[in-house]
Amino acid sequence: MTIQELATIHDATIITDRVGDIALLRRHYDDDGVRQLRHVPDPCDHLPESEWEAMTPEQAATRSC
Repeated sequence: MTIQELATIHDATIITDRVGDIALLRRHYDDDGVRQLRHVPDPCDHLPESEWEAMTPEQAATRSC
């Protein structure tokens, strides 16, 4: 599964750190369904793309922030 597919499944944005590792940042919505601005939480799991793509959607869900 590609990183883009994982991001789509989890309604997440793909963010990259300085060394090129990736984290999935889930989108959050208010009660009216309006997307809320989020800052990257610290710490957030930044992993190489190959590690993300080796995960199942369920594993990725536990690692996304």
